Amino acid sequence: MMPQLPPIKENQKPNSDASERIVKAALYLFATKGFSGTSVRDITSLANCNVAAINYHFKNKDNLYVKVFITELQRLKDFRINGLNTIMTEKSNNITLKELIYTFCHLFLDPIINQSSGKYLTKLWMREMLDNRLPNGMIIENMIKPTTEAFLKAVVIIAPTINQKDALLCFHSLVAQLIHVFEHMDLFDEAHTGDTYNPLANLHDIIDHIVDFSVAGFTSFDHKAK
Repeated sequence: MMPQLPPIKENQKPNSDASERIVKAALYLFATKGFSGTSVRDITSLANCNVAAINYHFKNKDNLYVKVFITELQRLKDFRINGLNTIMTEKSNNITLKELIYTFCHLFLDPIINQSSGKYLTKLWMREMLDNRLPNGMIIENMIKPTTEAFLKAVVIIAPTINQKDALLCFHSLVAQLIHVFEHMDLFDEAHTGDTYNPLANLHDIIDHIVDFSVAGFTSFDHKAK
């Protein structure tokens, strides 16, 4: 369970610290129990605050749900885009497609596999796909679109002869492979199938495979390379 911070006194004005604790608690509870299965009292109990703090910062549970997504999507988007910008700057744009794709694979997977908030966001995302509660287009505008644009901008620099439509389709194929990895890791682990039947047993191997497969896909549309 998440560590609890000192409670807010009844006569104390809710502050940003309370807001952050509420968002973290809500992320965990919405991911593990679902929106309908989580009460405001559940959230305040875990966040170690009172109901007034939620009313003050978010007005209601629905607004809090949206805020949880916005907060986590912003974090992921910034992590990935900053990572792409950093590798392009460090290499002075002198980078190969393989290096770019390898970097993106780690930028995509690391925060959702190695960080608890990323794991909870993944679970919550799966719930959202089944029970949509977010405003239309919010995930696309807040993360998918800016991340895609940052990656394709790098592709233009590295391989300018690849048609942008082809690059976009290759990028979506790459993302789909990465989504498959984190969606099925727990499934194979829980089944205790062993390495023989678990293609995701070695994360380094699966990333290397995805990188090689994706490089071949992008390169097949690089007219200069033909």
